[in-house]
Amino acid sequence: MTHHYKLAAAALTLLSLTSLVGADQVSTPLNVTASLRGNCLVEAQSLDFPEYTPGAGDVHSESTIAVRCSKGTAYSVTLDEGVHGTSAEARRMTNGAESLAYQLYLDAARTTVWGDGVNGSAVSGEGKGMAQPILNKVYGRLPDTDENRDSPEGEYSDVITVTVTF
Repeated sequence: MTHHYKLAAAALTLLSLTSLVGADQVSTPLNVTASLRGNCLVEAQSLDFPEYTPGAGDVHSESTIAVRCSKGTAYSVTLDEGVHGTSAEARRMTNGAESLAYQLYLDAARTTVWGDGVNGSAVSGEGKGMAQPILNKVYGRLPDTDENRDSPEGEYSDVITVTVTF
């Protein structure tokens, strides 16, 4: 009897495989979608002025702001007045109650103040893809003015907020 059961099981298996070979098929498309939201990242290097000697002339320095935006994403980069400034056109570094005036510019000639778009200009552009940073130079000037010459020696600093709007 055991032999008959094995033959019956094998016949059923063969019969089911045979029915699959001639089986009908039905197909339907599977729609696949995604939405990509434009995005930007920003990095800023510190801008360190060389040592200032009152009466020896203006001191210049430069730095870089790297912006990475999704391809085709329009953006604008602005710089605020800093922690101690009163506007983007009157930036100040401080050491306690003492201060030094300085300015940040868009151009190497240091003629166009980099600000928030109202006080000073902003930088605009279009993303080239997240793997391709767009480098923007920041040009700084610490002017050799009577006001700065009157400041006592010490370490002066400020913090600028870089904002990318997209």
